[in-house]
Amino acid sequence: MRQNRTIDIAATVLGRAGLQSCFGMQGRNLFGEPGDEDILIDDYGMIVLEEPDAKVGLVSLVTPRWRLSVFEEGDWGQLFDLENDPLELNNLWKDSAASTVREHLTHRLLQKMVSLRDRRLSPTALA
Repeated sequence: MRQNRTIDIAATVLGRAGLQSCFGMQGRNLFGEPGDEDILIDDYGMIVLEEPDAKVGLVSLVTPRWRLSVFEEGDWGQLFDLENDPLELNNLWKDSAASTVREHLTHRLLQKMVSLRDRRLSPTALA
């Protein structure tokens, strides 16, 4: 069973008003059909350790079981098993036993980013 999230509020309100969600909206109408449960979080200015000068961007994919976060700078990230580690205390990013999961989630993250891109500026035909 999917947990309801605050990201679902806008889509639910629009659905109850008889309107469609706009393109790129990730939340789902809680009274509608079940949809994709993956959530993409794109944060261009996360403040690290509450230092105003230590900003770094990140992109996260949250699934019912996992949270994968990839950071803008450096070759590091975060991977948490939300079923077995709900408080996100054990980062599995460098754990060799979790490398297949990390690769799979990274691919899903890329697919999600492509599916949510702004298509208004995409060409409709070849020149």
